[in-house]
Amino acid sequence: MRGRLLTLETPCLLPQLGAGRRFLRGLLHSDGSRATNTIHTNGRTYACPRYHFTNHSGDLMRLCEESLDRLGITWRMCMWKQVPVARREAVAALDVRVGPEA
Repeated sequence: MRGRLLTLETPCLLPQLGAGRRFLRGLLHSDGSRATNTIHTNGRTYACPRYHFTNHSGDLMRLCEESLDRLGITWRMCMWKQVPVARREAVAALDVRVGPEA
């Protein structure tokens, strides 16, 4: 194999440690969830998908928030340990970038 450079792809065992979009994906797949929020108002029922990232580590919370900011995804802090993403366009953006949990 003279003159050739071998490149081996190493599987990403810890996706939250990977570069780019894999970081946020790893965070949401390990400590997050995608759920449907059902709202009953004025005799009507609405079903709205949303993401939640929950963690007790302030560092991980900050990194999640910064990652969402870099992607332009709107989020709001509802508790000190939870970051929800609930706006329709923000959930759609995360659906594209995060995808279903494997």
